[in-house]
Amino acid sequence: MKKIMILGAGVYQVPLIKKAKELGFYVIVSTIRGDYPGLKFADKIYYADTKDYESILKIAKEEKIDGILTTGTDVAMISVGKVNQEMHLNGITFDTATKCTDKLRMKEMFSSEVNHSKFEKVKITDNIVLPDYDYPYMLKAVDSSGSRGIFKIANESEVENAIDSIRKVTKKDYFLCEEFIEGHEIGCEALVYNGEVKFIVPHDKIVYHSNSDVPLGHIFPYSCSENELNEIQNQMTFAINSLGINNCVVNADIIISNEKPYIIEIGARAGATGIPELMSIYLGVNYYELMLNLCLGKYDEIELSQKKVAISKLLHVEKTGILLEQYVNNYDDFTNVNVDFDYNIGDRVDKFVTGQDRIGQIVVYGDSLEEVSKKLSQVEKSIVLKIGESL
Repeated sequence: MKKIMILGAGVYQVPLIKKAKELGFYVIVSTIRGDYPGLKFADKIYYADTKDYESILKIAKEEKIDGILTTGTDVAMISVGKVNQEMHLNGITFDTATKCTDKLRMKEMFSSEVNHSKFEKVKITDNIVLPDYDYPYMLKAVDSSGSRGIFKIANESEVENAIDSIRKVTKKDYFLCEEFIEGHEIGCEALVYNGEVKFIVPHDKIVYHSNSDVPLGHIFPYSCSENELNEIQNQMTFAINSLGINNCVVNADIIISNEKPYIIEIGARAGATGIPELMSIYLGVNYYELMLNLCLGKYDEIELSQKKVAISKLLHVEKTGILLEQYVNNYDDFTNVNVDFDYNIGDRVDKFVTGQDRIGQIVVYGDSLEEVSKKLSQVEKSIVLKIGESL
């Protein structure tokens, strides 16, 4: 029986853990202590900081694992890379993981072929000096994910709060100041196997506008001209090769400005916000199964033929409180719809600020964008969420 180590046991890792069990793997989960929903599906649990790559490596060696991975988060990726490299497992290397989880180093490593925004490293000192960029511009913690520590600065009054927030989330002594590129933000998924980019799938985004634009959902496929699609694919390939990304799935954020794609960020793991579920529908294969096989060095060719349009959207609330009610009116009347709730009645839920504050997700699919968009609207109107101060 193959041993698979999965880092994290939160809502984004649950489907991966369950699929690994379904495929007959012995599943070892490592996570910090907490009441995480994925723990009950694991064969064995280790409580360890998934960012502590030496501790994770020690566990992996003791267990003689055959593969290691996570999904939906950058937090554990350096540990994944360290284990892969030291144990000669299939997947990204430690060096690639460090490049993909530091937004500054990532941009520094991009080749001249990669379109990206102008940027500067800013040291965290008592007297921080920012570059003279026109408003708006971006301030970013280089080692965060899920839109944490990322701020769009519209005027000078917003700078102090943004820097204070970055100080709280970063472990680095620097952050990134980046030119803001006006345009349309999309996402993109890809897979690299034995040095070859096997597919690149761009998709549209549903964005929640706040201090930074937080992904609230995704729409597959992205509708664009053949020329724009070719440019996106070229830019993705240039970025992947620049960072040495190999034997893993890839998730990227892209801005389309005047029909020109700019790579904002790229990660050597699957995206969150329902992306694996949408990719499963779009590709016609289970994306979690594909990731698991890939970490064991296996990949079967996939014919990219669009069969369905699919949309995901996070469920969220606008205030912090206790969850009093959650249900979908006439849920059984809907077809090609999946609604998942992350919490139970009586649980505390948080006001939506980043993707980590989700309380569930909707996935809808069908034959046309018009049909799927209409169905999504109907489902949203049928969902009842009630938040109070106490039960």
